Amino acid sequence: MKSYIKNGKTDSESFLSMLDYADTHGIFLEAISEDGKTTRSVESQTPETQKLKEFLYELGGKGSINSEGASIYGTKIKIGEKNYQVIVSGKFNWRENETNERFFFAIITFIAIIALLAVFITDKILTELLLKRIYEDKKDS
Repeated sequence: MKSYIKNGKTDSESFLSMLDYADTHGIFLEAISEDGKTTRSVESQTPETQKLKEFLYELGGKGSINSEGASIYGTKIKIGEKNYQVIVSGKFNWRENETNERFFFAIITFIAIIALLAVFITDKILTELLLKRIYEDKKDS
């Protein structure tokens, strides 16, 4: 975004990859100049984004806010002699993402299996050692 604001070229490789990523993931990007005018914008703003932007401005324009699956992040950057407010917003809820859910379930299952195996192996080893010790003590007496 910084190079896009500075150069204003829409054919740069970084800008095209940013557009593609924003389009694929439903992300809204905006750069606002000191006078409050939108200098550059990628994607369209949703009502949720507008609402979160108002809250972000109450925080001084810096930070992040999450609400009902929608998120917004704002920061201030300086390019040359001008200050800009950069806003990135999107809607993402990890529970809606089936791949993440499956991955999380697989990790929990793997950890549970390892824990059960550890308990089983420990039990077997300790039982054998204890029985061996009892047998040796009985034999010595």
